[in-house]
Amino acid sequence: MPRVFATGRDLGLTIGGNQFKDISTSITLEETITRVDIQPITSNSDIKLKVNQEATLSIEAYQDWNSSGTGITALAKYLYDAAQTAPDTALAFSFTAGGTTFAGDVYPEKPNVGGGATDALTFSVSLMVKGGVVTRS
Repeated sequence: MPRVFATGRDLGLTIGGNQFKDISTSITLEETITRVDIQPITSNSDIKLKVNQEATLSIEAYQDWNSSGTGITALAKYLYDAAQTAPDTALAFSFTAGGTTFAGDVYPEKPNVGGGATDALTFSVSLMVKGGVVTRS
């Protein structure tokens, strides 16, 4: 079977039931496990012990504040409004990369606003994954 490589065009993103694939320019999910070394009195070897797990969903996208229409939800406006009205309420997300789906819940953050006069305006936002828990299917 040949090796299959995914590209950024293969990425898909859903937050709170809304799809945002066409507005995002970059989507990255980073999972980090923190471990400590312990050495029991009865052993000469260290043991790695997981003490924490964190995950962050980072999104770069075009500022789409005024996008509207059937089936269209503006990502910048959606995240801003969610962070403004319910910042401690996690939103379900699913992220598809190369045919594999990662899912969890993220806390909303307000995206940055503005940019250069001749630029297509973009924003970057990093969303903390609730409990660092991500499933893969």
